[in-house]
Amino acid sequence: MENNHLTNESIKKQAFITFFITTIWYGNLFCGWSFQNLKLGPLPINEIALVLLILLFGFRKITKEISKITNISFFAMWLFLGLIYLILGYFEYGLLALRNGSHTIDAFYIFLGFYLISNKKLYLNFFNNFKIIILTLLFYILLFPFKEIISNLVPNISGTKGVGVTQSLFNYSSISLVLLWIGFYVLINFNNIKVLNLNNNFIAFFFLFISAAIFQQRYIYLSLFIILIFLLFLNEINLKKIFVGIFYFMIILFVLLFFDFNIEGRIGTFSLKFLINHILSTFGIYNEVTSAASGTVDQRIVWIKEVLSNSLLSFERFLFGIGYGKNLIEFSITKSVIATEPHNSFLSLYGKMGIVGFSLWAVAHLFFIRTWKKTYDFLKEKKLNDKKNKILGLFIFIVIILVSSVTNSMFEETYRAIIYYIIWGIILRMSYDIEVEYKINIKN
Repeated sequence: MENNHLTNESIKKQAFITFFITTIWYGNLFCGWSFQNLKLGPLPINEIALVLLILLFGFRKITKEISKITNISFFAMWLFLGLIYLILGYFEYGLLALRNGSHTIDAFYIFLGFYLISNKKLYLNFFNNFKIIILTLLFYILLFPFKEIISNLVPNISGTKGVGVTQSLFNYSSISLVLLWIGFYVLINFNNIKVLNLNNNFIAFFFLFISAAIFQQRYIYLSLFIILIFLLFLNEINLKKIFVGIFYFMIILFVLLFFDFNIEGRIGTFSLKFLINHILSTFGIYNEVTSAASGTVDQRIVWIKEVLSNSLLSFERFLFGIGYGKNLIEFSITKSVIATEPHNSFLSLYGKMGIVGFSLWAVAHLFFIRTWKKTYDFLKEKKLNDKKNKILGLFIFIVIILVSSVTNSMFEETYRAIIYYIIWGIILRMSYDIEVEYKINIKN
C-alpha cells in the first residue's frame, strides 16, 4: 500500500514538472520577447520556474546520466565560472548582473530538457505535440494581417532595457525562427507528421518561404543556405529537391508579379530584387531598397571593434572578460531603447567571460555535437529512420542558433536560449536512451 502511495506521488510529481517545463517551452516558443520579460515581482517567470523545477527533480541523477554519454566536465566548469560571475556581479550591480548573465542561467534548462522525455510516454507526447506547433504557426500566419489589432487587445509586457519599452503578449518576435526550424523539421520528418491532410512538402516550403518573405532577416537567409549545405553533406537531401524548391519559389514570385500582388514584409515589399539587395546589404553594399539595413552592418562592425579592443586592455580582461553587470557597449537606438550587446553572441560570450569562458563553452559544445553525430550515425547505420529523423530535426534548431549567433544576440535573448538548451537536453536524453536500449558506447 505504501509503495502504491509512493508511486502515485511520483507520478503526480512527474506530471507537475512536465506540465511546468511544457508551459515554459510553449511560452518562449510563441510569445518570445514578452514571455521572457513576464515577471513575478522583480524576477522573470523563466528564472523562477527554473529554480523550482531543479529543486523538484533529481539533479544529481540527471548529471550522472548525461556524463555517461558525453564529457560534461567542460560544460560544468563553464556553468561554475558563470555562477561565480553572477554572484560577484549581483553584489556590485544587483539584478542588472542577473539580466546581463542570463545565458548562464538559461543554460541550466539543458537538465530540464533531459528530464522532459525521460520515459516512453513523455517521449511520445513531446514528439506528437509537433502537430500543435505546426497548427499554431498556421494560426499565427493567418492572423499576421491583423497583428496590430490583436496586439492592442492583449496585455502588454514591459521590457527591462530602455524606458517605456513594451510589447504585447501576442507578438511575432520568435515566429520567424520557429517557422524556419519547423519548415526543415517537417521536411526531414516527412512520413511522421500529418496535419489537416496537408501535403508535408507544401507545409515545409510554405513555412520556409514565409520566414524569408515576411520577416526579412539576414540570419534567416544565412541559416537557410547553411542548413541546405549541411543536409546535402549528410545525404539527407539531394540537389533535385533543392532545384524543385527553387522552381516553386520562382513560380510564386512570377504569380505575385503577374497579379500585381505585393507581400509587405518587415522592411519592404518582398521580391527577387529585394531579396538580392537585402543579402548584398549584409556586406555593407548600399542600395535604396534596403538602405537602413546597410547602415546597421556598419554599426555592428563598430561594435565588434569596440568589444575586441576593450578585451585587450589588460591580460586579466583577455583571460576572464568583464564579468556580469557591465555593458559591453552602450548605443542609443532610439530615445527609449539602448543596445548593450554587439549583436554577436560569440563576441558577447568572449567579452563577458574572456577567452577562458569562451573556450570552456566551445569545447563543451564540441563534445555535445560529437555525441549527437555518433548517435545519428548509429541510427542511420541501423536504419532506425524514425529516431534518426527526429534527432536530426531537433539538431536543425541548434544549427540555426549557432549560425545566427554570428550576426545576432541569440543567447542574450532568454526566449531563444531556453529553447536551445532544452533541445540540447532532449538530444542528449535520446542518445542516453539509445545507448541503454542497444547496449552501445556513445561516449568513447
